[in-house]
Amino acid sequence: MTTGELNRTVVAERILWVRQMLDRIRDLPTRNKDDFLNGRHNVAAAESYLRRALEALFDLGEAYPRKRVRFPCH
Repeated sequence: MTTGELNRTVVAERILWVRQMLDRIRDLPTRNKDDFLNGRHNVAAAESYLRRALEALFDLGEAYPRKRVRFPCH
């Protein structure tokens, strides 16, 4: 990958990873707070899935070349 080139493979992988982590969070018993908190591993699993999704989003930011991002001038 050269400077300024978007790595489409990395972008696709990270987007897939975010979707998978969000699906896993949705699979957790979140309808009732007490049920969620009483589950032995629910809180740890939710934290882990959320952290992994955020890491993938941060990786997406790094994969996107900075020089392609344009900010409006005031």
